[in-house]
Amino acid sequence: MSVIDLGDAAPWSPPETPRPRRPRLSGPTRRAAALAVAVLAALVPGDASAVSAPVLHIGTGAQRADLGGGRIFVTRYSGEGPHRLEVYGPAGARLWGADLGDAQQLAYADADVAVLHVWLGDGRALENVRALDPRTGRQLWQRGGVSLIGRFGGRLLLEDTTQSPATPDSAQRPPIALLAVDERTGATLWSSTVPAGREASLGRPIGGGWELTSLTVLGPDGVLTGYDLATGAPARTERLRRPGAAAIFELGEDRGAPGARAGQVVVTAAGGDDVYDRASGRPLWHLPPAGLGGLVGCAPGRWCRAEDGGFAAFDAGTGRPAWRVEGYDTIVGASAQPATLVLTAGGRQGDPMARGVLVDAHTGAVRARLGDWRPVGVQGGRVVVWRRDDGQLDTRLGLLDPAGGRITVFGTGASWVGVPACAADERLVACGLAGEVTVWPLPAAARR
Repeated sequence: MSVIDLGDAAPWSPPETPRPRRPRLSGPTRRAAALAVAVLAALVPGDASAVSAPVLHIGTGAQRADLGGGRIFVTRYSGEGPHRLEVYGPAGARLWGADLGDAQQLAYADADVAVLHVWLGDGRALENVRALDPRTGRQLWQRGGVSLIGRFGGRLLLEDTTQSPATPDSAQRPPIALLAVDERTGATLWSSTVPAGREASLGRPIGGGWELTSLTVLGPDGVLTGYDLATGAPARTERLRRPGAAAIFELGEDRGAPGARAGQVVVTAAGGDDVYDRASGRPLWHLPPAGLGGLVGCAPGRWCRAEDGGFAAFDAGTGRPAWRVEGYDTIVGASAQPATLVLTAGGRQGDPMARGVLVDAHTGAVRARLGDWRPVGVQGGRVVVWRRDDGQLDTRLGLLDPAGGRITVFGTGASWVGVPACAADERLVACGLAGEVTVWPLPAAARR
């Protein structure tokens, strides 16, 4: 499932790609990667003359586009009132359309179901989840008073917001009422409540979007409880030797290849980052706060974090600095073979026009610089790059292979100003800007 968000078709500003809503299931989420290889001498762009014709082009009024299950989902801006969801086949033929409720948008779609939800609506009265048949648009089920947390094994994990106070009575975390439902029928499979004062963390694969791999809860007494997603029952319990209130945390094996991080957990609080051994609960090492967020898993044997002016990696066993790259602060992509991270400065440093660099995930050595190509992260782990000559409006678009550094050009956009938003799946790649969206066949050289 891939997503691009083009913002409103009215006066446009660079969109923020929707991420799975987790109102209280917080915790650092970043991409991770693994392995090593020789330094890349240069980036080799693909042949622009081999670009295929678009399968779909919408010249105005496109607010958002999604790819999933071999179909193209376009949200159309309609001014006042509900927006429209239009669905197209992989060759661009229109299949069906449906009105969307207030603040409602597509979360994801696959071959069997399309799931809609409310994204940051005004007040909990709007919150709902709705499932449609992606072949026909027929509504399968709808449930109000819930927000979508994620999906796993043909099921959805929801938060029952009718059971949770909109405004907590105290500074501690309020209870979290969870329920798992069948994707196609909406039938409740289990329900559970995370007690007040606990912090929860969700495991997701690299670029996993809504996919869930684990649910773990940390209590104020240091008890770490892992839940069985299939049943909602506690499945594993450890105790960390730490005092004080529960805080944001991340398991070392939650994202990507765990390597030496397996069996570790990092807890991020006002005093900085603390890494613990899960089996014994003992603290391993500590880092003072950097002011830009906590540690995240970035490669086997490495925890990383953005720090003022740069991006730093630390040895998972000892906490000793492993490497630091100046001028970059955000992972937008990665490869496992060889272990490479694609970094940009478009996140915390707030530069949407930032260029990128490929670095060795183990050593931090710069393997290649992207030059005039600017990277855009895409759900599912792909990286789209774009370039535009100074004073020009035509934008060239390509797919970056983080492992080898090759750029495969797949299309161009005319009269674009700003940063394009893009999506890619196994067959298609889409980019858009300012109410316009174009979908191309995925170049053969970029297929996995």
